[in-house]
Amino acid sequence: MMLSHSRNFLIACCLVVCACNVATKFDEARAVWVTRDFKDIGYSSLFAVVSTTINSEGFRGGVTDPGRGRLESGWRYGDSQRKIRGPSRRKVIVEIDLLTSRSHRVRLRVKEEVLRKQGLLATQVRENEEWEIYEDNLEEAEFLMAKLKALIPSSAASVQDEGDDDDS
Repeated sequence: MMLSHSRNFLIACCLVVCACNVATKFDEARAVWVTRDFKDIGYSSLFAVVSTTINSEGFRGGVTDPGRGRLESGWRYGDSQRKIRGPSRRKVIVEIDLLTSRSHRVRLRVKEEVLRKQGLLATQVRENEEWEIYEDNLEEAEFLMAKLKALIPSSAASVQDEGDDDDS
């Protein structure tokens, strides 16, 4: 009898882990990235501009990993989606890849989740655990990339003038 409960518990744990893994892969498959290459700028300067820009737009907190060239902001609440008629939250994910010693590729994504409930207080929205993955916010991602381009010194001109929607 005890062995049966242990086995059922292990099966349940495996199902939860698999479901989380599938949700992550589903989220990544739907990711919409805006990509731009920058030249004539050092990595630390570029990372500082990216981090400052993201923070100045209200995407604070989160995890920065300069060693891996990755920045993931915390959630920014307060936005709402007309299509859903409920609150949404957004976070920025940035990946910086080294192309040459003074040339880098910046990939930027604005991940969005929605809550299909109306009439919640702000504290109820933040504490709610029923957030659903929604379409990435391409408009905000393009805005942030345009702002980065404007803030990078003119000697560090962008190699690529338009962001591309890379589904990878």
